Amino acid sequence: MTSPAASSRSDVQDVLASIGRNWGWLLFGAVVSILVGIALLAWPKATVLVIAVLLGSYLLVSGVFQFVMGFATRDVSGGTRALMVLSGGLSFVLGLMMFKGPYQAASILALLIGFGWLFRGIAELVGGISDKGASGRGWQIFLGLLGVLAGITVIVWPISSLAVLAWVSGIWLIVIGIVQVFAAFAVRKLARA
Repeated sequence: MTSPAASSRSDVQDVLASIGRNWGWLLFGAVVSILVGIALLAWPKATVLVIAVLLGSYLLVSGVFQFVMGFATRDVSGGTRALMVLSGGLSFVLGLMMFKGPYQAASILALLIGFGWLFRGIAELVGGISDKGASGRGWQIFLGLLGVLAGITVIVWPISSLAVLAWVSGIWLIVIGIVQVFAAFAVRKLARA
């Protein structure tokens, strides 16, 4: 009979081996992150507008599908179906608003990013505060506070922060991409061992 600790270690090794066999996808994601970061730094206004149009298109299409699924799905509860219809309708309306003009699209994009940073920052902050014995806890709390402050800043000043947002996002994506490149090769090395 195996102990729970040995079973847990085996599960972690299985996950690492699985990720290691697919390390190319991690590397691909890292390269995409670096390229998008470079595009944001080179053409901040054009890139933000392209991203806003792509996001608007996504919101329109996914909103329609989710709205239809809310009516077509019969094997979920009525509350779940109602949430699907509501979410689909809101996605569709947001998508339409994104095509009203570049100012509108940029504002919505900035607000979505701001709320994303705010919620992620709160999650990082709560995780860092609650996990008292974790290594790197101070960094997690610091990054959580930084995310909360960045999110609030973008939400309060969405348009005036777009240029800064493009630069910060570009730098952030490049840094994340570089870290992910090293992580992809490290995971590959671990999987081989």
